[in-house]
Amino acid sequence: MKSITFIKSEECIKRMLKRASISGAIWRSHEIFALAGYSLKRPILDLGCGDGRYAKWVLNEKMDIGLDISTRVIKKAEKNNAYFKYVVADANKIPLENGSVNTIFSNSAFEHFNNLNKPLSEINRILKKNGNLIFTTHSPSSMKFTSVKVLRKLGLPFLAKLVEKIFVYQLQLHSLRTQEKWKELLESKGFAVIKIKNLISARSFFFYEMFMPFTFVQNRIYFLKIIPFASFVLNVFNIDYSESVKDGYNFLIISKKIKSIE
Repeated sequence: MKSITFIKSEECIKRMLKRASISGAIWRSHEIFALAGYSLKRPILDLGCGDGRYAKWVLNEKMDIGLDISTRVIKKAEKNNAYFKYVVADANKIPLENGSVNTIFSNSAFEHFNNLNKPLSEINRILKKNGNLIFTTHSPSSMKFTSVKVLRKLGLPFLAKLVEKIFVYQLQLHSLRTQEKWKELLESKGFAVIKIKNLISARSFFFYEMFMPFTFVQNRIYFLKIIPFASFVLNVFNIDYSESVKDGYNFLIISKKIKSIE
């Protein structure tokens, strides 16, 4: 069965910097470096695929299926020609047959789900035995916003709470777990955890947060997307996306289906 491999991180990052927002580039650079060299066995489902740009950055070949709940972003993925097949569906009810895919990949999507029990059961159902679930997701540390801490120290708890709510709303942070809780949940759903890697240091997260207000504007105004702000920022602030991190703000989790569940 044919596999495809994540390409070298330097090439991926060059592709990304042509279109990425500043905060997006900081975050994605760490993910890209961590994934470089990993192989995905076909058929492959990209769960929560969005507009398909990430798949185009990190791979030289199409994944088999792109699935997202949003019709709007699936239409964008079709324009980007990122997958062979496009599916609009809720992860709670994936319209694929039992044991129909060898790999499920998901990038920064699981933190958006209010409840992961049903999606993980569906993932187990459609994966072949010994199939892989590979995903990145925000860690609980990604709620440690510097601006919120500063506002609380200044005696402005109401404003701190408001800023935190804005960040959580914009980033859709609904389901965050520690490494131990991820391992416990995945094992309960028939998976063996092969690897959990910490991504994104406190320094990188500081710059990610600092540029977030501009990123919100940048994502909504087209001409701001095509100016290479992200490349400038990564170089000026010397963002080291290859550094080893003890307490990451994001996780890369690699697991294998070892049993089916009811």
